[in-house]
Amino acid sequence: MALIKVTCPRILYQGLGEFRLGDVGVLFFSKQDSKRISCRPMYCMRALAVVCALAPVAARAEVVVYPAYAETDRSPHYEVTVTQGRRTKESFTFFSSLKQSYPVYRADGTKESTFDSFAFGRGQDMTCHSATTLSFDGGPVTFRVRIRPGAKHISLPLTDARILPTSCRIPARVVGGDTIVFTMRKPEKVVVVPNYQKVWDHYVSLGRGHEPVSRHQDFQREMRAPTYRGRKLPNGEGFRNPLFILAHLPEPTRDIPPKDSASTLVVRPGVRITQRDLDDHDVVWFTSGKHDLSTLGSFPAHAALLHDGQHIYLEGGAYVMARFGYRGNQTRNVRVTGRGVLSGRKHVWITQHGVGDVLPRVNRISGITVTDRAAFGLSTSRNATIDDVALLGAWHPNTDAVSVTEGATVENCLFVSGDDSVKLLKNPTVRNVVIWHGANAHPLMVQANQPYDFKSGLVEDVDIICYTARLKDNNGAWQKWARISDAAIGVVRAADSTVSDFTFRDIRIESPFLCRPIAIYSVDTNRINPGWFGRTSSTRHSRMRNLSFENITVTSPLIQMESLIGSDYAGALSGIRFRNLRINGARVTERNAERFFQFGPNCDDQTVTFE
Repeated sequence: MALIKVTCPRILYQGLGEFRLGDVGVLFFSKQDSKRISCRPMYCMRALAVVCALAPVAARAEVVVYPAYAETDRSPHYEVTVTQGRRTKESFTFFSSLKQSYPVYRADGTKESTFDSFAFGRGQDMTCHSATTLSFDGGPVTFRVRIRPGAKHISLPLTDARILPTSCRIPARVVGGDTIVFTMRKPEKVVVVPNYQKVWDHYVSLGRGHEPVSRHQDFQREMRAPTYRGRKLPNGEGFRNPLFILAHLPEPTRDIPPKDSASTLVVRPGVRITQRDLDDHDVVWFTSGKHDLSTLGSFPAHAALLHDGQHIYLEGGAYVMARFGYRGNQTRNVRVTGRGVLSGRKHVWITQHGVGDVLPRVNRISGITVTDRAAFGLSTSRNATIDDVALLGAWHPNTDAVSVTEGATVENCLFVSGDDSVKLLKNPTVRNVVIWHGANAHPLMVQANQPYDFKSGLVEDVDIICYTARLKDNNGAWQKWARISDAAIGVVRAADSTVSDFTFRDIRIESPFLCRPIAIYSVDTNRINPGWFGRTSSTRHSRMRNLSFENITVTSPLIQMESLIGSDYAGALSGIRFRNLRINGARVTERNAERFFQFGPNCDDQTVTFE
C-alpha cells in the first residue's frame, strides 16, 4: 500500500473522489488497483497538495472561455459571465438572426427563386438567438445571464426562466429583474429561455378543450372547428430569442494537431489563403479571430476543397466563413475539430445535396459550432463520428442538420434546424442529442425517398425541446405530404425498400406547441407526391419491419395532429412495438391508443402493439 497525505483546496483523482476546500486527508491505494481509494479527513488548513509519484493526482482545471472574434458580432441581447471558485470571467456571446429574404440557387448557378421568410411564416417563431462557448472538466460553474436593455421579444422585468432540456435538471432563478442565475455541475449544451412559464401557461390556456386534427378526415373542416385551438399561435419571449450555452469538456489530445509541424499551415486573421495553400498542407490551423474563405472556388458553392487525411482545426475564438467540399467522391479520413465557429454567413442557399452542404462526408467532426449555414449541414462517411458539435442559425428550409449513414455515430450534440434535424439512413447510431426544431419537416426522420434498405438503427437519449411546424389548411401537394409526414419522430417512406430493426428509446419531447408526436406510414406516391418521389406500386413500395419505440415521453399542452400509423399498401407494416409511451402523463396502451393515434389503412393490432 502507498500512503499519501493531501492538504489542498480541491483535488480530484480520476473522477473517483474529491477533496473540497480546506480538507486534508489520507489516500490508501495499491499499485495494482488505483481505483480503490478512501479518504479519512484529519484536519483542515490551506496548503498545496503533496502527492506521491506512485499516485498521479490532478488538480481540476479552471473554466476556459474564448476570445471575442469581432465586437461587431457581440450579442445585443445577452451577456454571460461564469464563476468557478473565486474567479469570474466573461464568456463572449455572439448572435444570429433571421433575414427578410434569401435567394435560392441551383448547383449550376441558376437562380431558382427568392424565399420570403415572413410570407412563409418564419417570423412568428424564433427570429434571433445568441450563443456562447466554453470548456471545463468539472463543476460547479455558476452562470449569470444578463438580458441587455432592448433585447428583442423579451419583456423586462423577467418573471421566470427555464433551462432546457428539462432532463438536465438545472434550476434557474431571476435576480434583479434582468439576470438569470444557474449552476452547472458538468458540461452541458442547454438553452436559456427567459419568461418560459409565461409562454407555456398561454399554451395551456389555448389547449383547454382543444381537439387535435386527424389526417384521414376532413382536414380543412377540422382546422376551422371551434374545438381546434391552433390557428393563431404566438411564440413569444425567450422562445423567439433564446440563448444557447455550449459547454464542452476540455479538448481531447487526439483532436489537437501539431501546430509547429512543417505540414501545418497556421492561418491568422486577415490572411487570405488560396486553394493551393490548402492543397499543400495536411493540417490547417485557424487561430482566434475572423477568417474569410467565402471567395474560394467558383460560384455558387465557393467551396474550399479538402484532400485525404486533412485536418482542419478551429482554435477557440476562431470564426471561419467557409463551405468545404472535395475533388471527386474518394476523400477519406478528413477531420474538423476545435472550439471555434464555422459560419455560412457569406454563402448562398443551394438546393442540391452535396453541393450546398457545409461539411459533406467528413470522417470526424468534434467540438466545433456551425452557424448560419446557407443550406444543408453535415453528412457522414462510413463509420464516421460527429461528437460534441453544435449547429445553430438555421433560418430557412434545406438547413438540415445531419445525415447519418453507413455505421456512423452522432453523439453529445445540439442541433437547431429549419429542415430535417437528423436524417437516419443505413445503420446509424445517434445518442445524447438536443434538438430545437423550426417550422418545417422532422426532428428525427428515417430518410423518405432513398431506394435502398435501411437496417439496424439506434436512436437513444434525445431531447426535442421545441418543434414549431404548423400545417395549413390548403390542399397543395406539399401540404398533403406534410399532413402525413410531419412529426417529431417520422418513419414515413415512399420508395421501394425496407426499413428494419430500428430502435428509438429514451426520447423526451417537450414543446409548448407540437405538430405531431409520431408518424409511421408507407405512401402511395401516385396519390401523394411533393415532387421529389418516384412512383410506387403494389409490388414496389416501402416496408417497415421490427420498429421499437421505448420510453418515449411527450409533454405539450397543444398538439396539432394525432399521431399516425398506416400504409397505402397491404402487408407493408409489421412488428411495430411501443413500450412505455407517455403523452401528457398518460401511458398509451392497447385500450386507450385511439385517443392518441389515427390508425390508417392496413394497420391492425397484429401490426402494432402497445405495452
